[in-house]
Amino acid sequence: MNIRPACLIIAIALFITILSTVSASAHICSGDSWGISRGGQVHTAQSTLPCNVSVVSDPTSMKEGNTKTVKLVADSLPAGMSGYDMVISMDNSSVADITGVSFPDWAVIKSTTELSPGKIRINAVDLNSKVEAGADKVLLATLTVKGNSIGNTSISLSKVRLDSDNGDSINIASHDSNLSVSACAKHLSCLTMPCKRNNITHNGMDFTNSQSR
Repeated sequence: MNIRPACLIIAIALFITILSTVSASAHICSGDSWGISRGGQVHTAQSTLPCNVSVVSDPTSMKEGNTKTVKLVADSLPAGMSGYDMVISMDNSSVADITGVSFPDWAVIKSTTELSPGKIRINAVDLNSKVEAGADKVLLATLTVKGNSIGNTSISLSKVRLDSDNGDSINIASHDSNLSVSACAKHLSCLTMPCKRNNITHNGMDFTNSQSR
């Protein structure tokens, strides 16, 4: 009997078994249970509880022709956050539109891209590690919206990705918000104009107590 071929077959089988075990271990480390940090250290994964990313509009109504601010907030970040990327949509841009975006101080690198009317993509990077592990109620961005016409619309989030300080993708749950735009009341107090005591100036004309002279 030739011993060498048999030994060779056993060695190959053993090598395949070891390779499969290493591959399985690597899969576990990159999955939900374990991860590899940017420093190359093994660490336990973040909590399975999702981080809530919400559109906060208080109140949820506004007047036609006026503007208001809407905040995007992450409620809990047990593993910190290194940055985010998301798409924001005003589902009915004829009712209201996004006219501006501002970012908090921690966002050293940030960008805003208009994808279509009423739809933008924003992202930001916490380059100086200001959003640390355990942070809560973290402001991600502030939107300025304008009421265009009477009606209802929703401000929705999609393709939301948040990364922890370890470089892992954070489990998130996004929460949209409704917005209603109502007619401006038919009196001068609804207009945004300079007002001193009971005298109101509008288009070069003076009004007193909302009555024409």
